[in-house]
Amino acid sequence: IKSAARFAEDFARNVLNFRLTREKTSASGLPIKRLGTLLTSFQALVYAIAQYEEGIATESGPIANYILGSTTFSIVTTFKGSFGITLVNDLPEQGDQKGLLADLEGYEPLPERTIKSFMDLVESSTQEDSLKKNLVKIRKRAASGYRNFLLALSSTETDNVFEWGRPGHENSKAVQLSRLDVLKAVEIANKT
Repeated sequence: IKSAARFAEDFARNVLNFRLTREKTSASGLPIKRLGTLLTSFQALVYAIAQYEEGIATESGPIANYILGSTTFSIVTTFKGSFGITLVNDLPEQGDQKGLLADLEGYEPLPERTIKSFMDLVESSTQEDSLKKNLVKIRKRAASGYRNFLLALSSTETDNVFEWGRPGHENSKAVQLSRLDVLKAVEIANKT
């Protein structure tokens, strides 16, 4: 399995590896419907987080086209020997609305800010106070999206690793969530 950091360099884009591991005693595979729900909920969550990152979080309604365009993910490969997928997104074009900001020191493009927030959210999922704080911070649409993502993830009955790689960074960031961590995070999200 190629690391997310290596894929990021190869594709010159942000990369997320999702690795889902089922118990070896499970004879059945991962149902397509559950995987589809997981991927759909992930994409909706990313859009909602991106809205928050841009300072225009809404509870409902359409999302700006530039957000959709710069934070849409595609599957580029699957893993051999275990179940996992590699997702990539396009970095913003230099001519987009935020292109002029790219020259500012410390500026991070929207896709990077969005994935960083996603990874921070996943990482906080094992700590009740931290997760509650993050869910309140990202506003209702994204918090609801994270709850839906967790519910879809729990339906897969898997232990999970999320690995983020980005161009120009040698190391990936990886976060693990066990089946039990996911169930606990769902309980926290339901109470928040």
